[in-house]
Amino acid sequence: MKKNRKRSVYMAIVIILLIVALVFLFSYRAYVHYSTWNKHHNYFKNPNQKIESWMSLRMISKGFSISIDEIFGVMGVNASINRNTALDRFCKEYRENCTELVERLNTLAGK
Repeated sequence: MKKNRKRSVYMAIVIILLIVALVFLFSYRAYVHYSTWNKHHNYFKNPNQKIESWMSLRMISKGFSISIDEIFGVMGVNASINRNTALDRFCKEYRENCTELVERLNTLAGK
């Protein structure tokens, strides 16, 4: 009887520790995602904003008032690309020079 009681106490402690560890893990992940979102959200409050390689196509379109078709035209691709794709990822997948692409987009945006 005593062995079963000890075993159930140890199991309860292990389960509680696992739950606490998961809470800390998910809290940390939420904090990291929030800080990234906040940094991106506050970027457009900056008066000297320019298109950068970490931005998604949708963010560029909305933040700089450029139609997505114009962006695709400058990029030289069709409209089948996901609009949430970041420029640096696009450049890596399609072997484009990201610096030149960002410069062309900034020219299109008038920056």
